[in-house]
Amino acid sequence: MDPLSARTRMRYFVLFIVFFIIVIPLAILYATGFRLGGGFSLVPTGGMYVSVPLSGAEVTLNGKALGQSSLFNRAFYEADLAPGSYVLNVSIDGYYPWYKTIVVEKYLVTDASALLVPQQLETFELVRGATTTSTTTLGVSRTTYDGYLEEFKSVATTSATTRQKVADRAGLSTTTDEELAVLGPLPDDAQGGSELYVENGNVRLHWARSTTTIPSNFCLTPSSCVRDITVEKGKETTTSARFYGGGIVYATKESGVYLIEGDIRPRPLLVSLFSRRGVDFRIIDGDLIVKDGTRLYQISGL
Repeated sequence: MDPLSARTRMRYFVLFIVFFIIVIPLAILYATGFRLGGGFSLVPTGGMYVSVPLSGAEVTLNGKALGQSSLFNRAFYEADLAPGSYVLNVSIDGYYPWYKTIVVEKYLVTDASALLVPQQLETFELVRGATTTSTTTLGVSRTTYDGYLEEFKSVATTSATTRQKVADRAGLSTTTDEELAVLGPLPDDAQGGSELYVENGNVRLHWARSTTTIPSNFCLTPSSCVRDITVEKGKETTTSARFYGGGIVYATKESGVYLIEGDIRPRPLLVSLFSRRGVDFRIIDGDLIVKDGTRLYQISGL
């Protein structure tokens, strides 16, 4: 094979130079989120990731279909989004529609987890000692029923698990009241790095870990996050709150029990679970139990 001529070698050399000067920088810009916009200008973009807990849910972004969730596909990622606000919608028959206003920023991916709540929850009145169940009542043993009543006799207190999480966070080896007092008031409940407080009749959600790990539900935009969210604030007086059903269940003196989404971004889902003045609730062995006067109810389906 004859060697390449000096002219041919020069051409190849020039092509390699052009490749490194033009193509490689373009590839780097593409990988970092830039896309070609109008007038052949480079526009920085961002992305969005949404997780869906159920199969058969339709996911749309500003009215554009992203797809339907399935057993093997419960997450959707949309790239190359121009910075700005987008309305994310997840809907499925028999469930409250879920909306979230998501802000996309350049070079960043923002995420959200859809909270899907059945529109028809089952509410059963608990009957002590009954062995049969109807469409409106649920029989439980006398021991179980009396145990539920005992749970309501005392003010809902912070669980031992929550106390231990708070102690671990502070590097404490024990969980005495004296040692925990340095941390201020204990949360009513804790889940992961999130702590739930009822203060002055309102519900507050606090992120207790490092701000470098703060989740998106504490962020109005991907780059603007806070450590505290006022989940419920208004004229009504909240008496208790707990993490449950993927959201936060709370009771008010004036109107009943609700499930709300713990998210600072616009349009958090709010669902009335039991509409009656003066009721209270407990989470007992994973069940949501409501006390209305002398009667007990179990709400199922969350």
